[in-house]
Parts: sequence; structure tokens; C-alpha cells
Amino acid sequence: MSEDHALTPVAAERRLLQLDTAMTQAELALRRARDSEVDAKHAYEAARRRAGFSKYCPVVARGQGTVDERKQWIDDQCAEQQRAYDIAVAAREGAQDHHRTVRDQAMVAMALLRSVTTAYNVSGVVT
Repeated sequence: MSEDHALTPVAAERRLLQLDTAMTQAELALRRARDSEVDAKHAYEAARRRAGFSKYCPVVARGQGTVDERKQWIDDQCAEQQRAYDIAVAAREGAQDHHRTVRDQAMVAMALLRSVTTAYNVSGVVT
């Protein structure tokens, strides 16, 4: 085992500090992703409302457009906003996964720090 990878209380504590920073960054990224998702959802919903009230929107009536034709027309008008919203949802889910991963790594690092510190204290080795 090389000295760089020796598991000492100091090395374990250093890793825990790195993970603390990473967790803070992951939390901020998750907040930004959530905000972006909400903004994209509102833009998509507003586009759907505008399309539904457009003078070009098919009218649902006997002998005119069907409900499905109207829905498809609205969907076509809002495809770009829907895509942006879908991407924002995926980005938020990715940010959430990353946050969970960093949090789990920090939990492992804390357990290792406790174990290593205990082992060093029992052995009498000075850190």
C-alpha cells in the first residue's frame, strides 16, 4: 500500500472534507436543476394555453375538428417547450442521483473515519 493511499485518520478526515464540499456543490446543482425544471414546466404550460386559444387552433364541433386533431395541433405547437421541459426533468433527476451518491459516499467516509480513528487509538499510533 503506497503512502498516498494509506488510510489514516488524517487521510480519512481529508476525504470527508472533500465530500462535504462535493455535497454542498451537489445540493446547489440540485436546487438550480429544480428551479430550471419549474421554469421549463411553466413555459410549457403557458405555450399549451396560448396554443389552445389561438385563432388557428382547430375547433371541436360536429363537421369540424375532432378532439384528437385539436390535441395533436396543440402538441405540435408546443413541441419545443415540451422537449425543454423533458430535458429539465432529466437534468433534475441526474442532479438528484448525483446528490444521493455523494451523500452515500460521505456516510461511508464517516464510518471509515470512526473505524480508523478507533484502530489508531487502540494501537497507540500517533497521527
